[in-house]
Amino acid sequence: PTLAATTVTVLASWFIADAANDDLMRVIGPSLVALLPGLWLTVGAMELAGGSIIAGASRLMYGGVQLLLEPVHMVIGGQLMYCHTVRQGLDLVEAVDSPNLRLLYDVYHSAVMGEDMEAVLSGRMHLLHHIQVADMPGRNEPGTGTLDWAKVVSTLKRLGYEGALGLEYRPTMAPA
Repeated sequence: PTLAATTVTVLASWFIADAANDDLMRVIGPSLVALLPGLWLTVGAMELAGGSIIAGASRLMYGGVQLLLEPVHMVIGGQLMYCHTVRQGLDLVEAVDSPNLRLLYDVYHSAVMGEDMEAVLSGRMHLLHHIQVADMPGRNEPGTGTLDWAKVVSTLKRLGYEGALGLEYRPTMAPA
């Protein structure tokens, strides 16, 4: 993972796990915090994550912070992230049942997993807060790969998404 992704994971894990660390929130003052779903696929991992996220979401409620769970299909050191499908992420958000926890849907990771966007998101859009995009293969800018972006956008609109699309890709073009 990138240094930025690792830093976000460490920071999110740190203040979610440490309920006494209120000074960090005052210093950073974020309104959104992305939580990457861990590196270990073990029995009970979702239950443990649920407990940590419940504690974090409850604590963040008082600071007006939105916690975003991002299911990520990534293998690091032979280990797959334990929450690597959108369905798993939505199930966890639903189980925690906190207004301060929502899903960050990544079109690229969902496509890599071969998920049918409409099938996994239908009836569950209220559990999403943000969507980010990149094309596949390669996680490059939209329009450089095989994803049908007109279909992606029309599906999201039909399902009721009205928010912005965040761009998280590896640029292939030189800066202007």
